[in-house]
Amino acid sequence: MSETTSKVPGWLKVIAMVVGPAAVMTAGIMGAGSTTALVLAGAWFRYDLLWVAIITLPFVVVCLDSGARVGVMSGHKGMLSVIRDEIHPGITWFVLVVMILFNIFVNMGQTSVMTDSFLAMLGYYPPVDGDSAEYAAFFRNAQIGLSIFFPIVILALLLTGGYQRAQKVMTGLLFFMFICFLVVALKGFVELPAILAGLLPRVPADLPVPGADQTRDAFSSLMGIAGGALAAAPILSFSYFTSDDKAKPEDLPRYFWKAVISLGVIFGLYSTLVLVAGGYALYPLDNHANIDKVYQAGQVLTHAMPDAIAALGPKLFAAGLFACGLTTLVVVAQLMCYFCLDAARMDWSYRDGNRPFKVLLALWIFVPAVIAPFWQFPALLKILLLMGLNAVIVPMAIAIILYLINKRSLMQDYKANLGRNIFLVASLLFSLALAGYKMAGPSGYLWSLLDTFR
Repeated sequence: MSETTSKVPGWLKVIAMVVGPAAVMTAGIMGAGSTTALVLAGAWFRYDLLWVAIITLPFVVVCLDSGARVGVMSGHKGMLSVIRDEIHPGITWFVLVVMILFNIFVNMGQTSVMTDSFLAMLGYYPPVDGDSAEYAAFFRNAQIGLSIFFPIVILALLLTGGYQRAQKVMTGLLFFMFICFLVVALKGFVELPAILAGLLPRVPADLPVPGADQTRDAFSSLMGIAGGALAAAPILSFSYFTSDDKAKPEDLPRYFWKAVISLGVIFGLYSTLVLVAGGYALYPLDNHANIDKVYQAGQVLTHAMPDAIAALGPKLFAAGLFACGLTTLVVVAQLMCYFCLDAARMDWSYRDGNRPFKVLLALWIFVPAVIAPFWQFPALLKILLLMGLNAVIVPMAIAIILYLINKRSLMQDYKANLGRNIFLVASLLFSLALAGYKMAGPSGYLWSLLDTFR
């Protein structure tokens, strides 16, 4: 045993034995997108969409575990290399283009969450009617300045090794926020009958926003929750994580149970706690339909604090959401480096001597961040919109995994069995239903496009 390994606390060794790469992916999924979608769903619709968070869990476990199996049985190739070799090179480039276009907006959204969260921690909030033009200009300039400053700091941390130290602080902050959600959710369980009723699948009526000519679309919230869990990028990128872990075919059953624990149990518990906390703490507020900003959603944590320091709740929520945004931004940038370099048949490993990886990493952090302030939309609604858009491209990712894991020449004895195929097909049908509604439903993209020509 090395000196470094001997210094690892015993409890961390136990966790590492249980979770493995699935824990890394779980941490990425439990980011600003999922947290935002769940908190807002609770604030707007109480517990009525809790069933969505639960029903997606087996789909997430099976889809990501299937991606891991494809990575292992391919000889630890990247997923885009597998697609090129086993399906068609054109599909590889199509997937890459879709991922590039989508994830540019994802990191724009993460940057917006970070800037608004940081300003909320300092007591500065987006201008509203009645605020002076000077304040509006100050807030706008602050957003632009921070969108330039944060990428510089992030890149400096990543390229000098300081990000590992920063991660320890962020991990502690996120763990603290998780405990706060737990406290609020436990208080919320006094409303157990209403919570249990939220497990029955139904889509609540849209929620009118008082004083505004708009509504909170229940189906958009539903898609935000589903898209935060069942996302295209994790499905297609999990093979890179298993490749780094050097898993062997005989390890696959153990990897499946690790995925069940991390992606099923831990993420499922987190999702339930956050939505219940939002429903208990925010839904009863008179302005619950108006909540769409970081400092407003931060009131969810006031119930976790003693009365004397309850005012710190929104600031702690803002700090936690800042950490979520930062972590997700870095993970997305890393994944896009994997995709881009793998598609170009280049070394996609993240190591000190891989200069192309570092150049791409800088671009994927800096470019979306710099253009983020010019996307005028509340930060939390940007994230919710992107989670909904994700649902449109998820069927493509699941269809690819479904094809590959049933290819005997690739998977050999680990070709999908009947049970796995049932879950994968159910996942595909579920994602197609969501995508179809998003495209052609009453407020879908096709209807919106038609409206522009009327």
